[in-house]
Amino acid sequence: MHIIEIDTLLAQKNSICVVDVRSEGEFNQGHIEGAINIPLLNNEERVKVGTTYKEKGNEAAVLLGYELVGSKFSAIIHSIKLAAPSKHVIVHCWRGGLRSRIVCQLLENAGFQVSQLKGGYKSYRHWVLQLLSVELPLHVIGGLTGSGKTALLHELHQKGEQIIDLEGLASHKGSTFGGIGQAPQPTQEHFENKLAEVVKKLDLSKRIWIEDESRMIGTIALPLKLWECLRYNILYELNVHFEYRLQRIIVEYCSLPKNILEEKTSLLRKRLGDLRLKEVLIFLQEGNMHAWAEALLVYYDKSYHYGQSKRDSRKRVKLDFRGSPSASIFLTQAEQLQISIDQVMDT
Repeated sequence: MHIIEIDTLLAQKNSICVVDVRSEGEFNQGHIEGAINIPLLNNEERVKVGTTYKEKGNEAAVLLGYELVGSKFSAIIHSIKLAAPSKHVIVHCWRGGLRSRIVCQLLENAGFQVSQLKGGYKSYRHWVLQLLSVELPLHVIGGLTGSGKTALLHELHQKGEQIIDLEGLASHKGSTFGGIGQAPQPTQEHFENKLAEVVKKLDLSKRIWIEDESRMIGTIALPLKLWECLRYNILYELNVHFEYRLQRIIVEYCSLPKNILEEKTSLLRKRLGDLRLKEVLIFLQEGNMHAWAEALLVYYDKSYHYGQSKRDSRKRVKLDFRGSPSASIFLTQAEQLQISIDQVMDT
């Protein structure tokens, strides 16, 4: 059995099977991207061992652990062999302790080539948090709701630009309606893991495009350093005609279940007020999606303007588009405007 550092795991994990032997609850809370979960102790068993440790001490807990897992050894070997036919694996638990050592020894006896991660998943989390504390060369795409920011971001990626898609990583579009039709959001911990894996692949000497976001995306909070970079770097605002934005919102939401739209719209009661909310809900019930979307855009536009008023005006530039923002035109305008911004900031 080889003991490897986190840097070695990060370099090898796309070509070697990584086996996480923590409980399914620990794994679901957050895990190394690409790892498979084959628990040595499941959730209930882990609680039993923990309780025994507190009440009777380490020796009693270890003995109980062996009693609980002894009958599983054959199934564990079989499961890992199916996942790693080459019989070359990296194993980890929470801190590189007893659980991973047991499985490593078991697999070595079964003819596997085994490496154990020093420090376990805890060392991976340390790497994640360190990476997310680094200042990133972000170029921020802003604009009122319905301006096509996400579509532009993806088009920039297709043209070879570096991007971070926060909404994709968070499985949420950011607004009150942002979770509709999305997969369940990851935990805060696993969002950070996914984000770190994206940042790891980027060249930090080159620009990175990112969509402007609030600190919270649904239930996910952006890491503080990323949030600071996002708020204080250059903001390129897409200036798109109101009617274009309105049609984009109608197309995006008109096919969604009306009861869900009513439920989400009702969450805006405090900000819209009872009377205005009642009017907006009537639009929705009558199927008047144009009036419903128009009312919501007016609300979101006010909220957007308030948030952007706190930015450094010297780092806010507008790019005008008649319709859907084109990545090619956007890049040309953005590069020209950045030269002007640099000159202003230098004075």
